[in-house]
Amino acid sequence: MLMPSIFGENLFDDWFDSFPFYDMDKEINNTEKKLYGKKASRIMKTDIKEKKDGYELVVDLPGFSKDEIKASVANGYLTISAAKGLDKDEKEKDSGHYIRKERYAGACERSFYVGDNVEQEDVKAEFKHGILKLFVPKKEAKKAEKAAKKAAEEAEANALFEQAVQALKNKDFVLEADRIEFKRGSFVYVTPNTNFVSVKGEKATIQLAFNTPAAGPNGIGGITVDGTTSGVQMKTDKKGNVMYEMNVQGVAVSARVTFRMAKGTNKCTATVSPNFNSNRISFTGNLYPSSESNVFKGRSI
Repeated sequence: MLMPSIFGENLFDDWFDSFPFYDMDKEINNTEKKLYGKKASRIMKTDIKEKKDGYELVVDLPGFSKDEIKASVANGYLTISAAKGLDKDEKEKDSGHYIRKERYAGACERSFYVGDNVEQEDVKAEFKHGILKLFVPKKEAKKAEKAAKKAAEEAEANALFEQAVQALKNKDFVLEADRIEFKRGSFVYVTPNTNFVSVKGEKATIQLAFNTPAAGPNGIGGITVDGTTSGVQMKTDKKGNVMYEMNVQGVAVSARVTFRMAKGTNKCTATVSPNFNSNRISFTGNLYPSSESNVFKGRSI
C-alpha cells in the first residue's frame, strides 16, 4: 500500500549540484546494481517540477502495482521503494525451460534528503498507470495555509463566544454538558443532549442522565428539576472572561448556579451549589442559544 510520509523544506536546496538521486551512498547504489545492474537507472527515473505553492515529483515505476510501492521518511530522508516478484503460476513447470527471460523480479529504491519541517498530512500522493506523483508544499505556502486555518478557527470560536454572551444576556440559553464533576473531584463523561442546564426567561432546568440500566426519576437514567431564577448577575473581567450567577428555586431544587466562560470560546462550566448541603455538581460543555440546542428533557420531579 502506498503510504507517503513526511517531507521537508530542504528537498530542492542546490539539487542541481548535489541532489542525491541514486548516488546518495554506496550501500544504496550497490543494492540497486545488484538487483538490476545497468537497468536500475531506467526503472525509477524522476522529474522534479517547481510550482507556485510547492514541488511535484514524478517517478516512473513501470510494471509495478500500487501494493508493491512504499514511501517513507526516516532520519530526514525520503525513501521510495518498489518490490516485485513473479507470480507462482508463471514459474517453470516440471518440464520445459526458458529460452528467453527479460521480465524482472526484485526490489529497487531511491532516497532523497528532505529534512523534517513538513508534516505527513501536508504531502499528497497519487499512483496511476505506472507513474507515482508526490506533491510537497513550500514552507511559505504551508505557513500561510496554517495561519489562514488558525485565523478561521479563531474567528469561528469568537463568533460562538459572542453568540453565547448574547444568549446569557437574553436569558435564553442551554449549557450542554459532556462532563460532570462531583464534590471531591471525581467525574464522568456524559451525553450532552441529556445533561444540561437551561434558562428560558425566568424558568430554569437542571438535568442529569447517566448511562445506566436504571431509568431514574426522570426516566432517562437520572434526575430533572425545574425552578424559577432570581438574583441574576453577569460580570466580565478585564480579560473578557464572563461570570454569570443566578439562584434557582423550585419544588426539588434550591441552589446557586455559577457559570464561567473564558473569552473567545463558548466552552463553559456551570457549578450548582445547593443551599442546604455541600453536594455541589459542575457541568462542563458548550453554551448555545436555546434555538441552537437540541436537548431531550426527561420527567421533572
